[in-house]
Amino acid sequence: LRMFRGQGCAQCNGSGFRGRVGVFELFEVDDAIRALIMDRRDASLIRAAAIEKGMKTMFQDGLAKALLGETTLEEVFRVAL
Repeated sequence: LRMFRGQGCAQCNGSGFRGRVGVFELFEVDDAIRALIMDRRDASLIRAAAIEKGMKTMFQDGLAKALLGETTLEEVFRVAL
């Protein structure tokens, strides 16, 4: 398992990063999730239902991007947990 870490330079002001990479959490609102929303159910219940239906969490998306070398684990932990 190979992970990446930026070394930093004058152009990035020593941060090791250039540009931005989005980390996303998206889900399709189907009838079941729509019912939870309309019933004003707790956000954690809606999130759990979305995950059960295949939603990838921000952490999972970030981890996949870290494995591809698009970001670092440190950044994933910073923004997604």
